[in-house]
Amino acid sequence: MRKIISQAIHFSRITKRSFSIITKFSKEHEWIKLNKSTGIGSVGITDHAQAELGDIVHIDMPKVGAKVSSGDCVGGIESVKVAADIFCPASGEITQVTL
Repeated sequence: MRKIISQAIHFSRITKRSFSIITKFSKEHEWIKLNKSTGIGSVGITDHAQAELGDIVHIDMPKVGAKVSSGDCVGGIESVKVAADIFCPASGEITQVTL
């Protein structure tokens, strides 16, 4: 289950903000991995966040085609321990959701 979450949301047309590092992390334990040649980014949660959540029982994901801004709540994760929101680390459009 953890591998699925780490590759869950894909963006296209990320704003023209330049990423000098391929992987960038947020304070809320989300990350974005940007493919500089295609401009498509993959978003997930850190291993630390996954370990803190424990066994995951439900995931709410955004819809394909949704336009999102950096900092928007785009979904949620519910585990046996706690429920947590997933925040978008970059602006763009959701092009694929993988569960």
